[in-house]
Amino acid sequence: PIGCELGQAFARFGSHVDIFSRSGIVMNKEDREAADIVQKRMTEEGVNFFAAKVLSAEQKGNEIQVTFTNSKTNESFNKTYDEVLLSAGRVPNVEGLGLKEAGIDFNAKGVIVNDNLQTSNPNVFATGDVCLKEQFTHMSGTSAVLVTDNALKGMNRKYSDFVIPRVTFTEPEVAHVGLSEAEIKQKFGDKFHQFKRNFNIVDRNITDGYTDGFCKMFTKKDSDEILGCTIVGHQAGEMIAMVTTAMVGKVGALKVASIISPYPTMHENVKFTAAGFRGTLPNEKPKWTAKLEKERKE
Repeated sequence: PIGCELGQAFARFGSHVDIFSRSGIVMNKEDREAADIVQKRMTEEGVNFFAAKVLSAEQKGNEIQVTFTNSKTNESFNKTYDEVLLSAGRVPNVEGLGLKEAGIDFNAKGVIVNDNLQTSNPNVFATGDVCLKEQFTHMSGTSAVLVTDNALKGMNRKYSDFVIPRVTFTEPEVAHVGLSEAEIKQKFGDKFHQFKRNFNIVDRNITDGYTDGFCKMFTKKDSDEILGCTIVGHQAGEMIAMVTTAMVGKVGALKVASIISPYPTMHENVKFTAAGFRGTLPNEKPKWTAKLEKERKE
């Protein structure tokens, strides 16, 4: 995601940008439809994508020569650049802190903590990228409050209770909260509903000219409990907060659909998506279920 964010930014500044990944697919943790919309937009803006593995990089004067292997043909090739950005994630900086002497367990991924963010030394807690799987600024701040409550107030707050949203700040943005479609299928099989609403039918998006994108929501079968949601499009990061609030408050999709959104606003994308689950509950009229299921298949 960071490579796409910065790659698109530099391309808009006028730089020639090539993005390499082993698969040639960007944002592989995100909804495939959503990621494809972003990749299409970036391609239209002049960003080039390659499926290749980096073998080496060598400074030659003021330029950097990078050697790649094509992921499909295994053929090697060279390209020369002014600058190279390696978007390979973060490595915890735990050397020289005396963690072993303090009885704090750690490994190559960082400090090991329990669900209370407590280390193997019960008097020491950890927070932030050094111990969290979700390495987001908003989770560093949120987990710091959790640690303060547990360490200083004697509370028993758990990290696993958090409903964690994430956003990739490309244009269009990609925002997600909850389980992914793959995780839902793995956990629930076919016992779920999904509904997608495209942005190109919402008046505010049409008026502002941001019609690329969609909101896709998943609920449990025989329930309107929201399992996950992906939004791709302009201001997706703002809209995902509405779904996150509903999930934290255990508010179902049908309640979200009943919210009165000011007209015209982009939050109608979420409201209209949630409205798509009308007719999915067992106590509703079968004709509605049949009609909506037919529309989903079409």
